[in-house]
This record gives sequence, structure tokens and C-alpha cells, in this order.
Amino acid sequence: MQRLLFIAHEASRTGAPLLLLQFLRWLKAHESCAIDVLLLRGGELEGDFAEVATVLHPRIEMPPRLRGMDRVRERLGLIRDDARGDEARYDLVVGNTVLALPHLERYQHAGMPTLLWVHELDYAVGELTDARFPYLCRHVDRFLVVSEAVAMMLRARGIAAPIDVVHGFAKPVGSIDDAVHVRRQLGIAADAFVVGACGTIEWRKGVDLFLQIARDLAWRCDDIHFLWVGGGSESELRRIRHDLARMEIGGRVTFSGPQVQADAYLSAMDVFALTSREDPFPLVCLEAARLEKPIVCFANAGGAVELVEDDAGVIVPYADTHAFAAALLRYRGDRTAAWLAGKTARAKVEARYTMERACTRIRQVFDDAAHDGARTRRATPRPAVESCAMPP
Repeated sequence: MQRLLFIAHEASRTGAPLLLLQFLRWLKAHESCAIDVLLLRGGELEGDFAEVATVLHPRIEMPPRLRGMDRVRERLGLIRDDARGDEARYDLVVGNTVLALPHLERYQHAGMPTLLWVHELDYAVGELTDARFPYLCRHVDRFLVVSEAVAMMLRARGIAAPIDVVHGFAKPVGSIDDAVHVRRQLGIAADAFVVGACGTIEWRKGVDLFLQIARDLAWRCDDIHFLWVGGGSESELRRIRHDLARMEIGGRVTFSGPQVQADAYLSAMDVFALTSREDPFPLVCLEAARLEKPIVCFANAGGAVELVEDDAGVIVPYADTHAFAAALLRYRGDRTAAWLAGKTARAKVEARYTMERACTRIRQVFDDAAHDGARTRRATPRPAVESCAMPP
């Protein structure tokens, strides 16, 4: 039986943890594997991960005078070692996001194949790893990425190891009944043209650009409403409230907060607006496409253009809010064009981005990584060391 370890930065209801969770559910249903998941931080999905894998947590080193208490707590199940003791061996260790990079070193040096599943682009990589990225990547045997945009970023950063591209996949979504209910619940008119977005409220997701587009169009069109699904930190929410109060369009913009069933809110939208400055391959675009929503997005902002192309929505120049607003206006004035783009988007999802297709390919990548890594280790065994010097 193959033994796999996945290192996840957290168990939040966000893209990378959700994609990993969906894959592990598929894997458990199709194969018999011993799966461990090391959660560097907890989150609301921790119980979901525990249903498909053994959940581990990093060991917190205790001062010498308290190490006896540490052993007592471990016996009681209050803490667990991330590697099940020094003798733990895995056929493959997968880091899910670049935040797992520092943890791959110990496994690679112990002779285990390592793979990094990259869900970030250039700005996020720089923010999360600073100048350590090239050094940390020395401890990765193979890379799996979620879009061609991510692969290009890695190559531009000098990565020479094998890189496999497997896009995300869409999960089942809601229905038109959800749309009616959500609009009524949020106080949005049944005949309003709803421009929607979904994601964490932060600079990278372009929530400020979303508000600029809303201001541009709300002053010109009485029937347009803007809906953002997702939460953010209190400081970010204060900034949003500050801007809305001064834009005087508060009644035309709704922030629903985080939603467990976000697809019901996607169904209430007429067009999906991806205002992200950087988004490797947003799964929410696949969910919107599955619901036949045309997508408007920025060029040079990530992998969404690989889905949209020239027929499932509109790609406008990076951060050009006027061009973005103009694209939305065209769909508002030509509902047939919006309908056709939405139909095309759904057809693409059903042809290219199904769970079975993606998970089968991901599993093959993992098998290749485990096989190639084991062969390389036999040919050129690595000494087991505690750590290597890292540049400041």
C-alpha cells in the first residue's frame, strides 16, 4: 500500500485547501492508500480532512524543563508529531502551496521523493518566501502547477525540475431556484443585471478595482447591482465601508460575507467579474462557468485567461477598469451575447475541467514523482542531515 504525506498550510475554505480536500476525497473513493495530512494551521475544514486522512500537526519544541510534560500531552493525544516519529517513511511527500516549502527539506534529505503543488503566482511567491524561494526549491524533485501561467512563472524564476500542469476542476453547483432565493434574501431586484465577484477581500483580489467599476456603472445605469461573495479581515472591511460611504453607491453594492454554499450566490449573477490582480487559476471561475456565467477578467493576471480565451467572456487590459466596465455594459445591452458566452463557458468546463479528468491526471503525476524520486534516490543516495545553511 502506498503511503503519502500532504503538507497543507491551513484548513481554510479557500482555493488550495479546498482543491486538496476534493482530490483526497476522490483518491479515497478510488484507491487504497495510507494518507497523512500535516496541517501547519487549523481551520474550519479540519474535520473534513480528518474524514479522508490522518491529520497531523507540527510538533512545537518545548524547553528542556518542560519536555516531560510534552510527552504526557502527546500520550493524551493533545499533540502529534508531523512525521509520526523518526522512523516514518513516505512514498511521496507533497507540499500544497509554497508555504510548505520549508518543511520539504527534512523529507528529501531522509531520502523521500518530494513534490510541490504550486497555487501561487509571482507576487504571492515573493510575499510568502522573500529571497528564500530559489534555495527552498532545491528540496523539490518535481512541481505540479494549476495553470500555464504558474508554469511560466516558475521557469522565469529559473526552476529546472520537471513541471506538470493540471488545471483545477469544477464541482456540482446550484440551480435557478437558488438565484431567486438569493436575490430575494439580499434585496436585489429580480430584473436587475447583477455583476458578481467571489473571493477573500484583499488587494490581490482587486476589491478596490471592483468598487471603481461599480462606481463607474452605477452612476450610468439604474438596473445594475454589484455583489461580492466572501469575507476579509476587519481592517479590510473598514476600508470597504470607508470607500462605500464616500462613493455614495452603497445601495447598489452588496457584500454578502463568506458563504459555505457560494454557488447559490453565483447562480444569482448575470456575469462573473474576476477583478483579481493575481490569481493562478481560480476555481470559482469554473463554478461560475458551470452555471453558464460569462467571465470578464484582466490580462496578465493569472490563469483565468486559459479558460476564457476569446469565446467564454472578455479579457481586458490589466487593471483597466474603464475597459472592464465597457465589457460589462456590452453584456448588459446584449443578453444574447452573454448567454452564448455562458453556454460556451459551461461546455469548456464539461469537456476540460471535470473532477475525474483532473484527479486522474494528478494521480498519475504523483505516481511518476514517487517512481522517479525513488529511482533517483537509489542511484544517488542523499546523506541524512538535520538542515542546511539558509541565506539570510
